[in-house]
Amino acid sequence: MISHSPWLLLAVAVTLYSASIIVYRLFFHPLARFPGPKLAAATRWYEAYFDILKWPGGYFMFEMQRMHRVYGPVVRITPDELHIRDSTWISKLYVSPTEKSVAEFEATIYQNIHLMLDNVARQTAQDGISEMRTNYLAFTTDTVTGLCFRRPLGLLEDDEQAVAWRETTAAVASLTPLAKQFRWLVPIALRIPMFILEGLVPSLSRIVKLRHDMKAAARSATEEREATRSTEKSADEAHAGNRADIFQKILSSDALSPSDKTVDRLAQEGFHAITAGSETTARVLATATYFVLASKQAVMPRLQDELRTVMPYLDSKPPIRDLEQLQWLTPISVSLRDVLLDEEIYPDPMEFRPERWLSDNPELERMSQFWVPFSRGSRMCLGINLALGELYIALASTFRRFPDMELFETLRERDIDVSHDYFLGEASASSQGVRVKAKGGYPS
Repeated sequence: MISHSPWLLLAVAVTLYSASIIVYRLFFHPLARFPGPKLAAATRWYEAYFDILKWPGGYFMFEMQRMHRVYGPVVRITPDELHIRDSTWISKLYVSPTEKSVAEFEATIYQNIHLMLDNVARQTAQDGISEMRTNYLAFTTDTVTGLCFRRPLGLLEDDEQAVAWRETTAAVASLTPLAKQFRWLVPIALRIPMFILEGLVPSLSRIVKLRHDMKAAARSATEEREATRSTEKSADEAHAGNRADIFQKILSSDALSPSDKTVDRLAQEGFHAITAGSETTARVLATATYFVLASKQAVMPRLQDELRTVMPYLDSKPPIRDLEQLQWLTPISVSLRDVLLDEEIYPDPMEFRPERWLSDNPELERMSQFWVPFSRGSRMCLGINLALGELYIALASTFRRFPDMELFETLRERDIDVSHDYFLGEASASSQGVRVKAKGGYPS
């Protein structure tokens, strides 16, 4: 009688199971009829290879572009996912966003942008240059944490902490492809003792600490909400005269179910508010600053003329509704890449042409239908109004205060153009950031 090793039987079972999954995905899966590489349809390891193993990582977005060139506008990119590269689908898949006022954010945004510009002036005086990506990240992070939690991280008051936070977000972003493929890594990281993380991976420890802080803040907010219910004073009255933070707004919402108000859910919402509302806007601001300065002779005279109409003084603080009327201050963003870079909608999309957004462009209405950097519908960015407010105020204040600002050894190919996808489209690993010399401006 032939005896079989348990390991051999296990190997055979795993092989048969894997083969059956592959056969199902290739021939019987609901997406089997859609075109695309067979290997991508069979396993997510195809995506993992381009995002993790192919240097410099985060390369799957470029592989998807190749797929569309080969297979057409609709491609099966993973066993369970289709990708559509047809801008006309936007109006079918999403509804248009509504507009809301951002007036309540203005005072905080102006306060923080002037702190940031003071830092830029000081750094230029001390070191000869200032790196704008780090400064913008400090500005957006302190703004979103101040508005959402009534307690900014204080990055605008500490250059070293600002640099450390920039390094942290970059390091964590580089782990995004791994976390996307191996979702069990994040829960494990959250359970590792802080002293071990601080010794092994300092950058990751800062993010994990932020997650723990968010959970503690969420628990405190929940207890505070319960305490106000047990007194004669209502929760709404308790916060009268004080702007409620994001936790109190969620807890007081009648539209959300109890499952949406648990401590863990609140902590996740708070963490996402910080990470999604800081690095994204900072990247856009740094990119916009580069393109304005790189096209300085063509852009700056018109931009300065428009800015003076609403900002007669260097420290003027016009309402956002006035800045929105300045056509050359239209925000530039990077998201939903295929639509925003569709050459049939935006000729030469990689060229910086702010005049394409002026009112005398006959294609403006059509182009605006496909301007979706914040997405649309149920997945639309919830922070769109805050982000737009930051973009308008930050760019207007920066170029009004420093009309003679110049780039310093900043190259588009190295420091701006996207080379990989780490949560955001990022520049080359050798990038030195958007470095400038901030000339002029009033003394701090």
